Amino acid sequence: MPELLVTAHYSLVRPKGECEKIKESDPPMTENDRAIEFLTRTGDLLFGRDWIVPLARAMEISPDLIFNWISRKTPLTMSDEVWANVFYVIGQRGNRYQDFIDENYFAFRDARKKQGKWWEGSELPPHVLG
Repeated sequence: MPELLVTAHYSLVRPKGECEKIKESDPPMTENDRAIEFLTRTGDLLFGRDWIVPLARAMEISPDLIFNWISRKTPLTMSDEVWANVFYVIGQRGNRYQDFIDENYFAFRDARKKQGKWWEGSELPPHVLG
């Protein structure tokens, strides 16, 4: 099954690699287009390709509502109240990722220190310093 991606100007879902480039003559994205794109990118980032049901569950709303937004049956704008819920889910997910990153970093650091292979202060590789 081909990987899917959402496009704002051609169709809701089209196999990856088959999307035409947006031409200069295409109309600019509407607020609804932007909201759908942001919701779709958020869902895909947080939950992967089959994101609608998990995002709906996390937001405590019906998956049908999300489907209606992305299929343009129900308008969605960036000023809708639903975004507070979306940002809450992003924050919760981000906190879980940060906890996971911290846990792994400290385990790595402790293991390297035990082996005498930990960098001190300015000896840290630049990519570790962020």
